[in-house]
Amino acid sequence: MEAGAAITVERLLVERGGREVLHEVSLSVASGSVTGLLGPSGCGKSTLMRSIVGVQIVAAGRVIVLGQAAGAGDLRRRVGYVTQAPSVYSDLSIEENLRYFAAIVGASASASPRRSRLSASVLGRARSLGRSRAVSARASHWPRRC
Repeated sequence: MEAGAAITVERLLVERGGREVLHEVSLSVASGSVTGLLGPSGCGKSTLMRSIVGVQIVAAGRVIVLGQAAGAGDLRRRVGYVTQAPSVYSDLSIEENLRYFAAIVGASASASPRRSRLSASVLGRARSLGRSRAVSARASHWPRRC
C-alpha cells in the first residue's frame, strides 16, 4: 500500500455476467485529495466505486480503503457513496426515507437533543425544498409567452 494513500487498488479484476468488466486495475488516491472518475458509459466507473465501498464481488486483486480491506465493518461509518440515480423510495415521504436510512446505519431512535434539533431542521428544509421543487416542476410545464 502506498504511504499516505486513502485508497489503494491493486490488480483488481471484476467479472460480471461472465465477462471481464475491470481487468487488473491499479490506482492510488492520496489522502486529502479530490479525485474525479471520468469515462464513457459502461467503462466500469460504477463497478470500480462499488469495489471501493466493498459491495462488489471481485475475482482477483485487492482494494484497501483507509488501511482496511474494502467493505470492512469499521469502514461502514467512515465511507459513503452516492449513486448516480437517486437512492430514495418514491412511495415513502422524506421523513420516512430519512428514518429508514438512519435505521440501516444504526442511528439511535433516542438521539441526543442536539441531534433531534438537527434532524428537525433537516426535515424542515427538505420538506420546503420538496415543495419548491414541486412548484418549480409544475411551473416548467406552463405555456411560456414570448
